[in-house]
Amino acid sequence: MSSNPLSEITMNPIFTSDRHALALFASAFPDTRFKSVKLYALAGPMSLNSYWQDGYRDYFKFVNLSTGQTVASVAQNGTPFDGANYELSTLPEGFAICMRSYMGTRESGTIYLNAVNLAPLLPPSVELTWAERVCLAATRGLKPHCRFDSAQRDTKITLAEWNEAKQSLTAKRYLMANGSITNDGRNAIGTTSTYSLKRAE
Repeated sequence: MSSNPLSEITMNPIFTSDRHALALFASAFPDTRFKSVKLYALAGPMSLNSYWQDGYRDYFKFVNLSTGQTVASVAQNGTPFDGANYELSTLPEGFAICMRSYMGTRESGTIYLNAVNLAPLLPPSVELTWAERVCLAATRGLKPHCRFDSAQRDTKITLAEWNEAKQSLTAKRYLMANGSITNDGRNAIGTTSTYSLKRAE
């Protein structure tokens, strides 16, 4: 079954280590050294609230894709004391929003793009067997010790099918040798759950 049509990308993140995407993010936040970032197509109103709360905060910067220059930074807003709640409805072609997120001691990077600008960065569509989809869905969301048992309960997959799928996915580089999921694997399965992959009776 083919996955990752463009219509799904507006809702699901694309995980990438593409050097162009990393360079784009670093142009907005030069002190970051992320090994991967998430990509989204801006598909509707987006809050640009930026303030500290319980160790969490998002910072936003607009970047010109032609020059790589930051063209605007979003000031603190969103609290009752700021007098503003910034929101963006559309993003013109040729510009990106880079969002740097603090989550306690962790950080992450996200790039929002117009769908036209995002298209060249999309991974190719892939064909996955049913068992491969089950394996990826379980691996993405569960700890190693409970992946197969949970997948078997939800989908009725057999151990032989599971092991064959794991071997195939490792060869395709959707899983690492230690069984953890790669960015390509995350992109291939999206937000599909094991429950939605229940084998037909």
